[in-house]
Amino acid sequence: MDGGNTWNSIEKVTQNELLISQAENVVTINGATGKVDVAIYTFDGIKVAEASGSESVSLSTAELPIGIYVVKATDSTGNSLMQKIVVK
Repeated sequence: MDGGNTWNSIEKVTQNELLISQAENVVTINGATGKVDVAIYTFDGIKVAEASGSESVSLSTAELPIGIYVVKATDSTGNSLMQKIVVK
């Protein structure tokens, strides 16, 4: 037999994933469920930009000095993502 483990069906489970992309002077967050809060931090932990939106958010990095930053995004279901970006 199968050792007592019986599978009647297999369901594909899809989790919404936050995606952070950067193009030119804009950082965009997609894939959020409901409201998404986004912040950009220096490596010293200083918040330099923030925004909120529904399902996706874009933030301009045009006014930020050249450097490396951390983007943190969290949606209303608790999905969160931190990613390094480079501002040129």
